[in-house]
Amino acid sequence: MGLDMYVFAFKKGDNPNESNHVGNEIAYWRKANSVHSWFVKNFQERIDDCSFHKPLTKEMIVDLVHDCAKEKENPTGTYLEPTSGFFFGSTEIDDWFIRDMQDTENQMTVLLNSWDDTLDYYYLSSW
Repeated sequence: MGLDMYVFAFKKGDNPNESNHVGNEIAYWRKANSVHSWFVKNFQERIDDCSFHKPLTKEMIVDLVHDCAKEKENPTGTYLEPTSGFFFGSTEIDDWFIRDMQDTENQMTVLLNSWDDTLDYYYLSSW
């Protein structure tokens, strides 16, 4: 129980909200609430509802990687703000926060290096 977060890849044009379309898991986080907050603010128009929203763009993933690097250099929560929620984990700016930044950088760099323009990428959270 708690905040689980994913990036899924779907065939371009498939609607991820239709049950007959199955995506491939590209990235996974557990209780990285500051990363979740970043996606909600930047991709979901501040709607936090455990649904697929619009496809992620390569440019926004680059922005996320840069924001994680800034937080690792000077961890303040300015770029990726911790947020509380139903079993979302700690909101402290601590070693776990820094690990979430590094993990996000790593996973999103892999995504960027393997980006496939025939796919749409979507963020999804669950709790």
